[in-house]
Amino acid sequence: MTPKYWELPPAQMREYIINHWLDDEDMDVCDAIHAYYGDARPRDWCDVGTDAVDLWNHMFKDDQIGEYSPAYGVINGCAAAAAAGVWDTVAEAFGLESKYVELVLANWYERNWEGEVPKLTWDEFMRRYEAEKAEWEGEQT
Repeated sequence: MTPKYWELPPAQMREYIINHWLDDEDMDVCDAIHAYYGDARPRDWCDVGTDAVDLWNHMFKDDQIGEYSPAYGVINGCAAAAAAGVWDTVAEAFGLESKYVELVLANWYERNWEGEVPKLTWDEFMRRYEAEKAEWEGEQT
């Protein structure tokens, strides 16, 4: 039995989307791409935007998106806005300011780790949050 597109591993799902987006009547392209990103999990908005442009360019070979074109800007701008919305939501849930939450968690978001990812306690997070806030506010005076 052939697996459904949503049952494929990320790399195979990506290739399936690229190669079958027109001829698979059962595939909802939006759903397929959502499932792909759900499994592939690129987190940095730059990686998401670049991957989305790459998907487009493979799917629409006659209508390529060039780097720094308006379409490139739209896709990457939307990816950036989605990421900002997540930072804002998390910060709002805890009554914090999103720019400091983002600064504290930047290394996790950008996956700046080799080996095991360090865990962050709430107390350590808040210490770093207050330090970022004090540094930012100190630069503004």
